[in-house]
Amino acid sequence: MKLSELIEVIIDLFISLILIIYTTVYKAIKAHIELRLRAAKFAIIFLIVVIIFLHISLNTIILIYLSQYFPAPSATHSERKNTPQPSPAPQQTP
Repeated sequence: MKLSELIEVIIDLFISLILIIYTTVYKAIKAHIELRLRAAKFAIIFLIVVIIFLHISLNTIILIYLSQYFPAPSATHSERKNTPQPSPAPQQTP
């Protein structure tokens, strides 16, 4: 993933977030004006869930991008412990 692709995805996420916030807040205000408090509460809860989802998506995209620049992890301690170690060569006396 190139930096330009990352920026494009982030911009798309922010545009989606702005559209969702606008429509949800509009519905919440309209429902509140019409005294439908249950619908207003649902719209706010939906907005919070969407913001959390987009936040997780954005963090995942950034981590995937940054993982290209870090080396692959070496074997873990348990993997090293389970691999057989070569036995030392017998010492010859002169």
